[in-house]
Order: sequence, then C-alpha cells, then structure tokens
Amino acid sequence: MVNTMKYRWTIAAVTILTLLTAAVPAQKPTDPTLLPKYEEAQKLRREALRLILIEGTPGSKRAAILKYIAARSLLSSIGSKEDEATTCNNIGMVYSDLGDKQKALESYNQSLALARQAGSKSVEAIALSNLGSVYSDLGEKQKALEFFELSVPLRRQTGDKTGEAITLNKIGGLYSDLGEQQKALDFYNLSLPLRRQAGDKRGEAETLGNIGTVYTDLGEPQKALEFHDRSLALVRETGYKIDEAFTLNNIGSVHSDLGDKQRALEFYKQSLALARQVGNERVEAVTLNNIATVYSDLGEKRKALEFFDRSLPLRRQIGDKSGEAVTLNNIGSVYYDLGDKQKALEIYIQSLTLRKQVGDKRGEAITLGNIGSVYSDLGERQKALELHSQSLPLMRQAGNKRGEAVTLNNMMHLWGAQKVLNLAVLYGKQSVNVYQELRKNIQGLDKKTQKTYLGSIEITYRSLADLLIKQGRIAEAEQVLGMLKEEEYFSYLRRDDKVAADLKSRISLSPLEKIAFEEYERHADGITAAAQEFGVLEKKKNDLLPGESLTAADQKRYDALKAKYDAAVTVFTKFLDDLKVKFGKNDQRVAGIESDTQGILKRLNEPRTVIISTIVGEDRLNLIVTTPDLQKAHTVDIKAADVNKLVAEFRDAVQNTRSDPRAAGKRLYDTLFPAALQKDLANIKADTIVWSLDGTLRYVPMPALWDGEKYLAERYRQAVLTLASRDKLTPQTKSVGSFVFGVGVSKPFENFSALPAVPRELCSVIDDPGKAEFCKPYGGGNGVMKGIMLADDEFTLAAFKNNVSKTQISVVHVASHFSMNAGDVTNSYLLLGGGGERRFSMDDLRKTPSLGNIDILTLSACNTAMGSGVDSAGVEVESFGKIAQDKGVRTVLATLWAVADESTSLLMSEFYRLRKDNPSMSKAAAMQAAQKAMIGGKIKSSGRSGGCRADEFVTGGKENSFKCDPNTPFSHPYFWSPFVLMGNWK
Repeated sequence: MVNTMKYRWTIAAVTILTLLTAAVPAQKPTDPTLLPKYEEAQKLRREALRLILIEGTPGSKRAAILKYIAARSLLSSIGSKEDEATTCNNIGMVYSDLGDKQKALESYNQSLALARQAGSKSVEAIALSNLGSVYSDLGEKQKALEFFELSVPLRRQTGDKTGEAITLNKIGGLYSDLGEQQKALDFYNLSLPLRRQAGDKRGEAETLGNIGTVYTDLGEPQKALEFHDRSLALVRETGYKIDEAFTLNNIGSVHSDLGDKQRALEFYKQSLALARQVGNERVEAVTLNNIATVYSDLGEKRKALEFFDRSLPLRRQIGDKSGEAVTLNNIGSVYYDLGDKQKALEIYIQSLTLRKQVGDKRGEAITLGNIGSVYSDLGERQKALELHSQSLPLMRQAGNKRGEAVTLNNMMHLWGAQKVLNLAVLYGKQSVNVYQELRKNIQGLDKKTQKTYLGSIEITYRSLADLLIKQGRIAEAEQVLGMLKEEEYFSYLRRDDKVAADLKSRISLSPLEKIAFEEYERHADGITAAAQEFGVLEKKKNDLLPGESLTAADQKRYDALKAKYDAAVTVFTKFLDDLKVKFGKNDQRVAGIESDTQGILKRLNEPRTVIISTIVGEDRLNLIVTTPDLQKAHTVDIKAADVNKLVAEFRDAVQNTRSDPRAAGKRLYDTLFPAALQKDLANIKADTIVWSLDGTLRYVPMPALWDGEKYLAERYRQAVLTLASRDKLTPQTKSVGSFVFGVGVSKPFENFSALPAVPRELCSVIDDPGKAEFCKPYGGGNGVMKGIMLADDEFTLAAFKNNVSKTQISVVHVASHFSMNAGDVTNSYLLLGGGGERRFSMDDLRKTPSLGNIDILTLSACNTAMGSGVDSAGVEVESFGKIAQDKGVRTVLATLWAVADESTSLLMSEFYRLRKDNPSMSKAAAMQAAQKAMIGGKIKSSGRSGGCRADEFVTGGKENSFKCDPNTPFSHPYFWSPFVLMGNWK
C-alpha cells in the first residue's frame, strides 16, 4: 500500500517570532549606562527578524542566527535574562526550522533555564512548548507530551490565549501521530475557539486544517474537505504562502485517497511551487512524496521513483523520521509493483523499524500489511496471514477504517487461496461492512468523486460475491451485488437524508458469523486498549540513552502493561486460530438468509418463470438461475473486458439495419446461456425469463439474442427486475383505473427533429372523444383504451402534473423525445410540447407525489433506459427504473436506443390492443406477441418516410446485408428489441 502524507501542520517556527515578540514585551534596563547595549541588541533582533520574514531563504535564516547570537551576548553582558531567554527561544526556532533539532534543543533548554531564573512564566511556557515540538519531531512522543502538559497551565496563568491555543494544537497533533484520532479532535476543538477569541486567523486556519487531517484518517473525506476548504480561505486571506502550500497538499491527499489522481496532482503541483518559492524543505519533501504516489498509482513507476528519490534525502536532511518512514514504505511499494519482491521487502523492513521508533501505529500497520503482501506473493501465506493479523488491531488502534477494510480484504483473498472459503467469506463480509460504513461519509461529494471511489472498492464486493457463489450461497451473493446497485442508484441522484440513510445497510450474517464478529470486535478492542498506554511507556524506554533506566514506578507499570498487552495479543491470536477451526469446513452453509428473487417467484406462484441474475467478475461471469424451488449458479470463465466487448459488438450490429446481428447475438447468447443453464430452463419448461442484470449487460436487448435458430423473443417472454421491483411484484391488492393518459410531441424543437408518427400513435392507443377532429387524419381516433390525450402545445408541465396523479388513470403513455444524461437527473429530461418550461426532468419526476395509481408508465421515446455517458457502465438503466418505481409505478416500459418513429407507433398500438383483447395476458406476453408480430410481418409499414425519435434515423438500402423482405419490413431487431419491460411483468 503506497500512502500519501497528510500534513498535520504547525505554523512554521520562524514565523511565530512575531507572535513571540508581541507576547513578551522588551524590558528596558533602568541603568542608563546599559541602554546603548540593550538598544543595539534590539536592533540586531529586528534585523534578524527581517532576514527571516522578508528574505526567508535558508542562507538568510543562518545569517539571522548570527545576529541573534550577537544580540544574546549583549543582553547577557547587561544581565537582561528575560530578553536573553526570549532570544534563545528565537535561535531555537530558526534552528528547528532549518532541521537542526539538536541545536534547537540546546537553545530551548538555555531559554528555559534563563526564563526560570528571571521568573518569566510567559517565556518559560514558550520554551516548554517548543521543547515539546522538537521531541515530537524526533519521535519522542511521551517526552513531548510531558513538556506540553507543563506549558499549558503556565499559558493560562499568564492569560496567553494564543500561546495556549498553540500548545493545545500541538498536543492534538501528538495524539494524531500516535493514532488516537478522537483525542486529537478533543484538543483541536479546545484550541479552535481560543484562536478565534484571540483574532488569530492564521492559527485558526492551522487548527482547521489539522481537524481536516484527522477526519481524513477517520475515513470521512467529505468532512475533511470541508475543514480544509475553510482553512484554505483563511490562509489566503492572511497571505502566508507556506500555510497555503500545507493546505493544498492536504486537499490533494484527500482527492488521492478518493481515487481522483489527476485532481490530486493539480493540488500537489500548486503546493510544490509555493514550498519552493518560500524555501520550505519539509513541505517540499512531503509534496514530492505525494506527487510520487500519484505517479505510482497511475502506473508510472519509474517516474514515481524519481520523485521519491528527491523526497528521501530532504526528509533525512531535516531529521523527519516519520516522513522518511513514509517515503521508504512507498519506495518499497514501487519495487513490489515492479516485481522486485526482495528489494521491496528490504525497504519495507527499514520503514517498519523507523515507524516503530517514532510510534507511528497507523504507518506501522500499513507497512506490516505491505510486508504481508510480499510474503503472500512469495508463497509464504501463513507468514502473510500472521503479518496481516498483526496489522489489523493496529489499524483499529489508529482509527484507520480504510486500512482496516483493505487488511480484511487481503485476509479474505489469502484464506480463499487456501480454499478455506467460509473463513474467507467471514473476512470479506467484515471488509464490505466497513466499506458500507465509509460510503456514508462521501454522500455530499460530487458525483465524479463518488463514482471514482466506488470503482476503487468495487472489487472487494465482487470478490466476496464470487466466493459466496462458489459455496452455493447465492442469496448472499445477490445481496452483495444489490449493495453495488444501490450505490449506482444513489450516485445517479442528488443526495438527501433519506438516500444517505439507505446506505447504512450491512451484509446479513448467519448466527455463527454474528458471534464471530462480536468476538472479533471485543478482542480487537482489548488489544487497542492495552496497546495505547503500553505503547507510550515502551517508546519512553526505547528512547533512553545508554546508562539510563526507567524509574522504579515506571518500570513496574511497564511490566504490568506489557503482561496485559501480551495477554491481549495471545487471546486475539487464539481467537483467529479458533476461527480457522470453526469456519474451516467448506461444506458449511449459512441458513436463514432467503433469496429475495426466490421469494418473489413463490409469492407470485410462477412455476414456469425463472429469474436469471448476472454478476460480472473480473475473470468470470456468474449466472444465477432462480425458480420457485431452487437456485443454481453457473460460472463462465470470461473476463469482464471480454463481456463488455461482446456487448459493444452486439449493440453495434443490432442498431444497424444494414447488418445482420445474428452472429454477434449468437456469441453473446453462448456466453449467457451455457449448456447447463439451458438444461435448467428446459427442466421446468420455462416460458418467461426475468433478468437481474449487472454492468453493461443492462445495455443488451435480450430479446434479440440469437440461439442459432430463433431470436430469444420467439422463445421467451422477458422482463427486467430492478431494485425497486420487490414490493411491486406482489399480487395486485387493489383495483387500478382503466384509463390511459397519453401525451406526445410531434413538432421539431431546438435540436430535436419532428416526430410525424406521434399523432397516429396517440390516436391508435387513446380513445378521447374530445380529440375526434385531431384524429381524423389517423383513422378517427378509435384508440384501444379510453383516456385523455394531450398533444404538442397542450402538453405542458402543469397539464401533465394535473392529470398524471388522477386515480382513474392506470396507464401513462409518453411519445416524445427524451434526453438521458448518465449520472445527472436534472439534465435527463422529457421534451414538453408547450408552456414556458419545455423540459420535465427525471429530478422533477422524483419530486412528483406518489404515482401508486399507475400500472404502466410507457416512454416510447429515444434512450429512455440508457444514458449518453461513455463510461456509465449500465448504471442509468437500473437507476431509471428504480426512480419511476419508487414513485409507485408498477411497470416501466423504456427504450435502449434511438427508436424509429413509425415502427414504435405500430408496436405500441399492438401491445395495448393485445392487453385489451386478452385481459388475462401478462405484459411480458403482450410485448412478446407484439415483437413476434413484427418479426413475422403481421405489422406492416404505412409506406411513409417517418422520422426517428432522435437526430438520426437508421434505414435500409440496397447494400443491406440483412435480407429485407417487403412483407416483413420490421423484422430486423433494431425495430422491436430495444423495449425494456422493467418491474411487474404480470
């Protein structure tokens, strides 16, 4: 795992000098003979400050130190101890900023001694706080905490709110480094109001940024970005370039974690330019590291190494051991990706040693996991499992939810590789449940970011589903896939509270799994609790110089805590071993989790109906066949990319009436209908297939698949099951109206062409006495169903809303242009015929009151079930059906491409006629019969040129390789196969 560094920043030491000067007023000597030396010292201090703040280069800072040393000598000669103490503090700050931590310690200790001699509590407080900062930078966190805790009460005694806020912020940073993020938030939240009270905008920006970094570590990127954005606005207001660089770096890290690498790179490059402009090597090193991680993630490994190799010496130069460990870990990851496992292992071990030295539990967990991955690849899976097991509680201790999910995912794959499938499933479910928790935290981010994040975690869901299918645990596999479909639906909508609440679903657990999860939580929390206090004392002991030892009290406490920690680790290890025994039997089945799809068929009493669910894995396609009595899984070894290729080829062929789509249809048919699945259909004499489709398979016009002899439409009635279908598939409990409400637009508008067949379609479907004159040219308006018709200028937004909810209306038929834009409900809209507003968006439909009176919503327009996004991957096919059905509509009839005007009109008329003449006929049966009528030539063309419900109209010609018979003008699947019946097919 390559990791970016979220920079928890503290205002640069040298720029605190201005605050220090204001906080500790100079005390002029009372002896007039000493004034010249005193004034000369003050002059030297002002010159030093100018060199730091105005020039700000490393050379000017070193020159400033010389002036401070000269000033100190003068102040010492006249006995001005408080001013001398202040000057020593100044010297220490500059040394710290230059990376010379040992000289900074010397100067701060001298300042501390002088301040105490002078009785200056304010300067003493500053020196103590600064000593804490240096020890924290050196990785001595316990010693740092001791100095901070001595500084805070002195700050309060002297009424120094700014100084108190600074120290509280530093304590928050220390706890953040130790992985105790909630404690860090507590101290940052104590610091923030003090900074506001003091009018310290720069300090307020600092603390806001640090809170943002904690939220990043806690897996809440939306909150992190909110705080970083507030911080960025303040730092730009104050004009401090280095602070802006810090903040830009942190914003880049959040976007990198979310998978938006190009956006992250933009922020990092801005940060790098600012860091170099002000000569800050620490921020430059961090930013170089982070840029390298992006190039690594983008596959540019050699370029990544170039940037890591520029970052590493800078980190070593300034004594940044934590940062050095991060960069070493990342270099190890690059060598791992390049296939050099041994070199990766060597570098990871260097990183792990440093991370333990500085007490970086979060980083230690990451590097342990990386070492585990190396051992896994080297075939030492047991060693790999041991390392991931060590990493897991550290991830919990550090509050790193994303890292915990990744580690659990790794353990799922390791146990799966060893064929211990139940245990693999256990870890996979835990990983997915953590991801489910994290999904709640990005609900307010932009849709592109949400989609990118989904792509980064989707493989875990699909891997778990694949494991479940291997065990025959099909209902659970469907539930996992359903979670991905939910995310696709939510990413299509603008977020709101209800949508966010729906994201909280978790995977169902068997009783045995539930017990195991509860024990896992208890034992992991036990390790975390024992590790926190012990880790502090262990670090303190490791930091002792030769000849030094802990106090007797500390040693006693250390021994007790070590025993407690070792016992917790032993218990956790035994628990993991017990899991292998309990879940090691691969013939176990998890009972009590009923398949939703099987329940649907039982409720409907459909003995000859099958539901076929598809799950497209990276390397295989899983096909789940559900009947009222059984569920079976079939696996086809084919890569997802090859499935997508077959889909694209078939769609291209079936939309071109000049080509014969049957060969492409046969290739896709053979993939979706292996011999064993065909046998399942034959055994129950299936006459209806209901599809629950995944990914780009939702773009496929299933009726047009060719089995070598016939189209699928000639053998089976078909429909599509959506997420919202469950409660719409129960037997009808109340009567619905018998009227149709039909609307249409035939006139051209903006970029939309005319639809001359729409009036004929409306008149053939709807019997509206008020439209007798309108329908005269089209046969007198003897439509198959009584109803209300609104055409062209009458079809306004107000008129549509007024009629669509009427209780007597059971069918709503819309014949107009429709523009679907994947992922954007506001810009996916139906073209209206009149009024000021010419668009009725899917967002408007979502906000429409309940449409529970509607049995069928037909959109006989173009692309009403498919979006225009090139990377939408079938998402909007599921989403459109769900949105409409969420409003109460039982069945949605939509289209998969730009349908032809005349043939659509004729098909719709036949569909409704069949339903009227045969009241017991199901919708799926009526659609099949209408499609077969077109294939067989029972539906004839009027001979008019017609139009298309889009900007193009596909027509045949002499070069048509699909043999066009004038007696069957609409036999090509282009005309009859794009109609998708979603929801209740009865």
